[in-house]
Amino acid sequence: MAKKKKSHKRKLNKQELQKMQKQQKFLEQMERDIKKMEFELKHQNIVNAKRKTIRNLKISVRALQLVAPYVLIAGVTFGGFAQLNITPFYNGDEWEVPAQIMTEFDTLGNERYEKKYSSFGKSNTLYYYTKWKQNSDGTYSRMIETYPIKEKTYEEMVELLQQENVNLEEILGESEEEPIEEIKKTLTEEELQEEAFIKAVVYSEDEDDYIICREDISLNIAETILYVVITAIGEYIAIKTRKKFSSFNFSECVDHIREQNPLTDNESVAKKLELKRENYNRMIR
Repeated sequence: MAKKKKSHKRKLNKQELQKMQKQQKFLEQMERDIKKMEFELKHQNIVNAKRKTIRNLKISVRALQLVAPYVLIAGVTFGGFAQLNITPFYNGDEWEVPAQIMTEFDTLGNERYEKKYSSFGKSNTLYYYTKWKQNSDGTYSRMIETYPIKEKTYEEMVELLQQENVNLEEILGESEEEPIEEIKKTLTEEELQEEAFIKAVVYSEDEDDYIICREDISLNIAETILYVVITAIGEYIAIKTRKKFSSFNFSECVDHIREQNPLTDNESVAKKLELKRENYNRMIR
């Protein structure tokens, strides 16, 4: 009886094993690439729409990065103008101007009012007038002492002047201003009979009495030009600063995004797919 020959399988060495593993991984990658290309050919419109959306979103982000400093400068400048009640490019601004009231009254019973629609530019004040006296040269003079009363209201001033024997220094402190000497050559009979008196001048605002002011077109043009000039200077500085300290290049960013997200072309994809299949088939034979 003839003996059967024993078959021996040759063991693969380490290098051959690594080569086979690499080849297997390469084939698996080729299979994935082929399936991806087949999907792109089959669903070209969907793939292109998705890539176009991603590409446009990325370009939009880069565009925002490009214009953000300049928009910020324009916005901050506009906000600053708004704080000053200035609205560039718009001539419809209008505002209420309340009446400013000046009330003057004294301990002799005199009272006077004045109203206007602009600031008097003064603050509440008390004046102390001494009695007239005749000088050696025949003229008459009296001293006027001034006491600022910013924190006092009209009602408080009325109450103060209604008191008898008022000592202003005890109530308001010593006057910080030098007394003023008033001199006259002649006096009326009424002035000669005048005693020393206190006069209060109080300024207030009547919010129920106002006029509507509208912006003048020439003023708006001037304000708009000022806004444009200030914004242009700010943005020029931003451009110079970006060029000096930043390597950001919008055109290069857009080109890079388009390269990363190319749109599918049926003819080129079909040719690549055919070549890929041929290479795959050759490798698995």
